[in-house]
Amino acid sequence: MESLQNLQNGYDAASWLPKLNAAEVLGISARQLERLAAKGQIETQLTARDRGRGKLALYARADLEAILAGHPNSHAVPVDQEADGNAPAGALQLNPAQPAAPAVAVRKTGGEAMAVSFLQQLAASFAPAAPCKPWLTLTEAAEYSGLPAAWLRRQARAGAACAVNVGSPASPRWRFSRELLGDLSAVRPDSASA
Repeated sequence: MESLQNLQNGYDAASWLPKLNAAEVLGISARQLERLAAKGQIETQLTARDRGRGKLALYARADLEAILAGHPNSHAVPVDQEADGNAPAGALQLNPAQPAAPAVAVRKTGGEAMAVSFLQQLAASFAPAAPCKPWLTLTEAAEYSGLPAAWLRRQARAGAACAVNVGSPASPRWRFSRELLGDLSAVRPDSASA
């Protein structure tokens, strides 16, 4: 009789459970159950209640059993609505701020997460190198050329062609041309007189 009544209410009790019953099966609160469903671990569906009292949220019994067994399933979850609210609730859509993002978010588990991480690192290693800055600060020039920063500063004050003051005469801030720094590096600091 109970299964006949559940079928008349629009769901199969063997496959779907109402929120409170599903939470009881897992031994968690209804709110925690909703969080698991929002993460995509439990498939949900809405069905009409009897006598037109709104919608009843149902949770997949198979997903509850998978969580109890320690192997949660992954299901597609809706992407957030647009800021203007034009998208229908629960729609699977692209986020307008990120047009290349997938339309659904799927929770990655164990091996999937490691594989994604590995592929991201691999893609980053093949990414083009950042363009070289044509002008270097004193510290960057010292690291790039291997010359002491104090020696480079003295050469800049003496009027070396590779250095430009971008500060004031009282408080100089030196920039060194990457191209011309090689010429200055040919002069050895220990042999140059300052």
